[in-house]
Amino acid sequence: MGTIKGGRKSHTDELDETRELLNSISPSFCLAKWMQHTLYLQNGMNHSCHHPPTHKIPVEEIKNNPKALHNTQHKKKRMQQMLDGEKPSECDYCWRVEEKGNNFFSDRIYKSQTSWSMPNIYDILEKGSEIDIEPSYLEISFSNVCNLKCAYCSPDLSSKWMEEIKEHGHYPTHYKHNNLNAQRDSGRMPIPNKDDNPYVDAFWKWWPDLYPSLHTLRLTGGEPLMSKDCWKVLEAIRDNPRDDLVLAINTNLDVEPKLLERFIAIAKEIGPKIREFQIFTSGESSGEAAEYARYGLNYDRWYSNCDYVLSELYGKFNMVFAFMTTVNILSVGSYDDFIKDILKLRAKYIQHRDDGNLLPCMTNFLRYPNFLAACNLDHDTIAKVEQKLQLLIDNYRVGIHTEDTGFLWEDEVNQIERLVSFMKDDNIGDVDMNRSDFWKFIDEYDSRRQLDFNKTFPELHDYYNLSKTYDYQG
Repeated sequence: MGTIKGGRKSHTDELDETRELLNSISPSFCLAKWMQHTLYLQNGMNHSCHHPPTHKIPVEEIKNNPKALHNTQHKKKRMQQMLDGEKPSECDYCWRVEEKGNNFFSDRIYKSQTSWSMPNIYDILEKGSEIDIEPSYLEISFSNVCNLKCAYCSPDLSSKWMEEIKEHGHYPTHYKHNNLNAQRDSGRMPIPNKDDNPYVDAFWKWWPDLYPSLHTLRLTGGEPLMSKDCWKVLEAIRDNPRDDLVLAINTNLDVEPKLLERFIAIAKEIGPKIREFQIFTSGESSGEAAEYARYGLNYDRWYSNCDYVLSELYGKFNMVFAFMTTVNILSVGSYDDFIKDILKLRAKYIQHRDDGNLLPCMTNFLRYPNFLAACNLDHDTIAKVEQKLQLLIDNYRVGIHTEDTGFLWEDEVNQIERLVSFMKDDNIGDVDMNRSDFWKFIDEYDSRRQLDFNKTFPELHDYYNLSKTYDYQG
């Protein structure tokens, strides 16, 4: 099936085998639909796998069955589709990748191969789609409280965004990702912290059955380090540790120092008592570009905090420090520089290739809001981005690195190549509308936040000027 190096299968060989196994069951079968669950308790939205759009959990479903926080009727129908060989439309992120052929691996393959999903395959096949199942991987948000308001985020996930929209109103785009009326209509408006929350109540009823079954528990937000409920979970794990548990936390790592110190302290308490402690931080651009797109962020402080957390925790217990990316129009010009900054940390803390990829960086591309998707860019800009990313691959892929630069693993190279393919060959919605929305969003963004897009992104001048020729009125 592929080459065997040093008596061991390559990662590509393993991915090929996973794809064959899944396809032998169904060409649309994906373990993540059963085993991975992302839950937003602030508004009762959820999805399995982070790619499909979220859907609302009906309150009536959880009144007598808190397990319906995961096992919704909506989701069970999608599970049955997968067992029947149908491709749920909500999973089009992976179908788009798979349409490009076997040279690229979709997240259906990556996620199904993981240690939190693959061991459950025969139990899933036995239970099918009707029997309630405990997820092995739970990502949970208790609150939208956050100190940042990233360009591609929205009020249901950021309290800073909520403050801005309440003060100034929604942006003048056709895509209504920050329109509060649209958020209300879709059930995405967060429940105020002072009000009773039936989803939080159901979660704590579910917790005694859920906690023992979890392979991975991942806390997210908002910014979880600003959520009292997240600290309650961390303290519960500290007091009742499981040596087979993987605990993960998504954090922007640009919080006030006292929260960072508190986090490091509790990590030192929990880390030695569990299987693995994972820290995920976000980024996809560097310097002024990062501060523009991830408004409220200080890039140098964020990078220094990454180094500080690693210096305090790395090597003290089993730990992974990962970088989450959402590559979009505002990041393509400096994504290569961002990766180089990550590789400097990798070179500093990973001394041997055999240590494995303990500072991974997953290249994911943004799809929503549509107007920030990189596939909307003009051909000349895409060609320049492709050239920069190819140079990055050529200089840093594993096997040609030097001791002081770090290197890209082969699956990271594959994901960067997948990004380029997405930019060149895909489209998200109506391109005319997306380009019209883009300049209208940017002009309003600059005005509200006293920023200067053209100064910050000289490499995007041509695209901005092109987008100004569109004024979609549909």
